[in-house]
This record gives sequence, structure tokens and C-alpha cells, in this order.
Amino acid sequence: MWPTLDYAPMLLSDVFETMTSSKAWFDKSKMTVAGEPIYPFISRTGRGNGVDGFFPRQQSKAPESGNAITLGLDTQTFGYQPVPFYTSQNIQVMRHSELDEATALVLIAVMNAQMSKFSWGGNGATLGRLKKTHVMVPAITDDDGEMCVDWEGMRSLGQRLMEQAEGHCSGMDTFEPPEAEPVLDYAPMAITDVFETVRASGAWFDGNKLRGGEGEHVYVSRSGRRNGYERTVARQDTRPNAGNAVTIGVDTQTVFYQPMPFYTSVKIQVLRHPQLTAASGLVLVALLRAQMRKFQWGNGVSLDRLRATQIMVPVATSVQGEQVVDWEGMEAYGHWLGAAVEGRSHEAWEIAS
Repeated sequence: MWPTLDYAPMLLSDVFETMTSSKAWFDKSKMTVAGEPIYPFISRTGRGNGVDGFFPRQQSKAPESGNAITLGLDTQTFGYQPVPFYTSQNIQVMRHSELDEATALVLIAVMNAQMSKFSWGGNGATLGRLKKTHVMVPAITDDDGEMCVDWEGMRSLGQRLMEQAEGHCSGMDTFEPPEAEPVLDYAPMAITDVFETVRASGAWFDGNKLRGGEGEHVYVSRSGRRNGYERTVARQDTRPNAGNAVTIGVDTQTVFYQPMPFYTSVKIQVLRHPQLTAASGLVLVALLRAQMRKFQWGNGVSLDRLRATQIMVPVATSVQGEQVVDWEGMEAYGHWLGAAVEGRSHEAWEIAS
């Protein structure tokens, strides 16, 4: 059951107890790398929750404590940081004693809706401008008749959203690592020789023309955030694209693995192979992104350009003596990488607790 909430506009400075610039910021190139790299480094990127690498404890500064929302100035990019972290310059840190994973999920969504009025450069989200910004938040009236944030209701909504997301992913396997890191051979291969099909999305819609109703399917846009997910939408007249595919956003060159059925915005290329899995998809997304840098806005990755592009992939020799994609090796390497990330995440949670 979805909670029924009332919303009201409130100043961000009234929503959070503190809004301050990060006190644990560094020039990334000047950070020491000696030691166990267990602290996330948060930059202004819009990808990966803002995480731009991991570093050991720095002698000159303690990390910011966890359970905070970070905002990258200029880029207007949010992230929820559950564990202690370091940052790049121009990162704002927002805190409240009621903040947690569920309430942060809702707050980031409502704050993102307001960030469109800011832009890169002189009209960015400075601390002064943020404190004057109103957001629509779940609200209640307290015993004194004053309007205040409905933290309990917001937590219920965030938990319900997380349950829905977990339900979509309930069939996905966790990564089972091989005994040792696989040693692979790499060679350049045309993308059309790696994937069985490379074609434009067959289930695309303009966002403002989507049928309404309760969301059941993922809508993937050319955004570089959250795996390209813009929102969930109802079943449309057209059947969604099947899951287990790699998507590439034309113009933005954003590459993601889509595990479940999805609709898309315009200009999304969909790449498939019968041996593709979440594990091998993890590797292929990284390899494709390395090549996407040569494209740029206005000179984007059209279908013809994509088919003419080569990427470095793990290869093996077939029984016929031909060089082929090493899907088995790539699968093993993807499991090794995924398990390494899961292990690092557990370590981070143990430190935070």
C-alpha cells in the first residue's frame, strides 16, 4: 500500500539541519594512495552516486561522516552517501538527524526537480541560492500549528519505493567469483562481430506521450545517471524491449546494461547477444565506454558509426582456429569484478557501523 501524503513548499534550509561545504575536499591528483582504499571519493559526476574512486585515510583530513546527501555545484548532481567519504571541490553536504536511505531517496527526487533552474557556470547551485530554494516535500502540521517535514511519511514512501525496486530485481543473481582473477587476452573486434544484433530501440516514446497509470516498466533515456533510468511507466501499446541488453544513448554516448524489460526515449541503440549476461555485460559496458569518448554531442554515435567502431574485447581461439569473443572468460571476469565490488561495499558498511 502506497502512503497517502500531503505536500507543501519548504525552504531547503528548513528541511535540513545543516547545509555546508565539504570539509574533507581534495584535489584528487594530490591524494595519497598508500594504504587500504576504503573511502569513496565523491566528485561532481552524475554517475555512480558521485563516486569517482576509492582512497585510503588521508593524514591531513578526516573524511566526512556518512549518512549525508551530497550536491555537486555547477553540475547539480546529487548522491546519498551512507558511509564516510572524501570529496572534490565544490561539494555541498546536507544533513538531518532523520535522514536515512529511505528519506534520502525521496529528498533527492524532489530536489532534482528544482535543479533544472540552475545551470553550469555563474548560475550554478551556490550555497546562498540553495538556501533560498523551495522544494515540495511531504509535510504535516505539528502540535503548535506549524508546518514541518513529514519525516515518517517520507520514510514510508522511500521504503515502498525501495521494495518496488527490489521486486523488479528479485530474479537477478549475485556475483559468484572464480577462485582467482581471470587472465584474459584482448584484441580489437568490430562491435558488429561482438554483438549478434545492433539496432535502434523498437519500443521508444517521447516522454510526454507515454500512457499514464501505475509504473511497471523501466523508461530509459539518454541520461548519464542511474543506469539511464528516468522513471517507471505503465505498459504501453507497444511491447517493451526485452531485458538482458546493452543500451547506448546517441548524442550523449551513455552506455548501460539493462537487466529487465524497458521502454526508451528516442535515439537509443540496443545491443544484444545470446551469451550476454549481467556479468559479461558489466565488462562490455566498460569496454564500450572507453571507445565512446571519441564521439561528442553533434557528432554522436549513430548506428552507422557504431557499426564501424572496434573495441578491445577478451578473445579466445575456436576449435576451427579462428579468433572469437571469449564469452566464458568475460563472464568469469565480470563475476570477479562484481564480487570485488560487493566485498568492498560490505567493508564500507562495517566501517560505517
